[in-house]
Amino acid sequence: KYRKLPVYEMLGGACRDKVRAYASLPRFQKPEHAASEAIRCVEEGYEAVKLHQTDTATVKAVRKAVGDDIVLMLDADGSWTPRQAVERIREMEEYQLFWVEEPVSPMDDYEGLAFVKHKSNISIAAGENEYTHYGFKEMILRGAVDILQPDVIKSGGLMVCRKILALAEAWNLKLVPHSYCFGPGVAATLHFALSSMKTDYIEINAVPLEAFPIEPAFRPDNGYLKAPDKAGLGVEIDEEVVKKYRY
Repeated sequence: KYRKLPVYEMLGGACRDKVRAYASLPRFQKPEHAASEAIRCVEEGYEAVKLHQTDTATVKAVRKAVGDDIVLMLDADGSWTPRQAVERIREMEEYQLFWVEEPVSPMDDYEGLAFVKHKSNISIAAGENEYTHYGFKEMILRGAVDILQPDVIKSGGLMVCRKILALAEAWNLKLVPHSYCFGPGVAATLHFALSSMKTDYIEINAVPLEAFPIEPAFRPDNGYLKAPDKAGLGVEIDEEVVKKYRY
């Protein structure tokens, strides 16, 4: 803000004027509920949806509901052993998932993750629970991941994420930052994504809120987030919202 520059200008400049957003949904108990929410997101303009499920029935129901043109991702939240992960991923192959995220428990079982990656026809994504670039380097060296997912808030901030981006560039891997949040972290993630040639998507928590703690709220317009032109992160905290919803 002192320099009167958007953050992305201090990260090397924007590679594009907007970034495609994908709708990240919570976990649902019934396939029809997930399908209904996925349809809502598509109607709002999203062209990509991520599920937090572990069952093939929900993936099938959502694919049928949204059609073949919508990109689908799956976050398993570290629910399976490596062998279980391979079996489940094979069950889901026909539903054209873009990636399966964090399939293995514990999430730092790099050998198990590498086992799954080498037996999967679907890309494997991971990294939201890694801290600093050292963990990402270890995943890469073990051949455990196709898509890196640093979280700007958790991984060490924007400058550490730039180091992780350098690793993605060196090993020719995709990087799609994790940002399942609503506050300034979304803005920081957007600036990071805008400055990266390796990033095709930004994650947006698609759960509708009564009010948002930042202004602007950084919700997609026809499936995209545009580059902000204000100084810094380009947001202001709405103190009234913070006060009302504090717990």
